[in-house]
Amino acid sequence: VARIRRQLRHIPPDTWPDFETLAQQLHSSVSTLRRHLLEEGQSYQSIKDDLRRDLAIYHLGRSDLSIQDIAEQLGFSEPSAFHRAFKKWTGLTPGAYRANQEG
Repeated sequence: VARIRRQLRHIPPDTWPDFETLAQQLHSSVSTLRRHLLEEGQSYQSIKDDLRRDLAIYHLGRSDLSIQDIAEQLGFSEPSAFHRAFKKWTGLTPGAYRANQEG
């Protein structure tokens, strides 16, 4: 999991590789990588979601990017998908989270 996190942190979320490409980049087979993730109680999707959440929180704490810009940077196809994901992660909408940080 730590290797995958390090790998993904260095590239923009909208260009993160699919699982098969990631396995190749890590010099692993798909089945071996999947097995290691299962042993650690993780999935590739959960790792990506955690990183996206952390990046979203970071960017929402800075006021120089709009919520739409943040959604695009995180690889969401539309802002509404980002809103739903962020609310699932934190219990707040991105706007409410940002307002709480400012106030």
